[in-house]
Amino acid sequence: NSLNISPNGDPGGNSKPGKGLFLVTIVWVVEIFTTDGINFSAKSAKDAGIFWELELLKILGYDLALENLVEKDLEGNKTVYYASSLNEKKYVPNFLIEKDIEVNDLGTLLNGLKLVGDYLDKTILRPNNLNYPNSRLLFLNTLK
Repeated sequence: NSLNISPNGDPGGNSKPGKGLFLVTIVWVVEIFTTDGINFSAKSAKDAGIFWELELLKILGYDLALENLVEKDLEGNKTVYYASSLNEKKYVPNFLIEKDIEVNDLGTLLNGLKLVGDYLDKTILRPNNLNYPNSRLLFLNTLK
């Protein structure tokens, strides 16, 4: 089995029977969602499916829990959120933390989609030798 899952369900360990199908199902569901989304232009975070993806990942045991990972700071008179590691400081779009913010800026939406996509790639896809579904890439390209 080419999908690597540890005994407790985390990516990267030896797989147990049936776990590979679980990850393939995740990718398939994301692909179905993004295929449906190719025919519209996202005008908000809700339309872009960001919260849908985050909720799906949470249900499947891959909760990003951004509000627990970020630090809050003021830059000028604006609130910013970021997650720090030894190597980088990654800014998190405010609407991913403050859920009541209405976002109509395409650049901000794309930053949110990139952040969620990077997490998906790092925790599920790359450890299991899977690629992004083509439909998700096409969806992102329609927004650019």
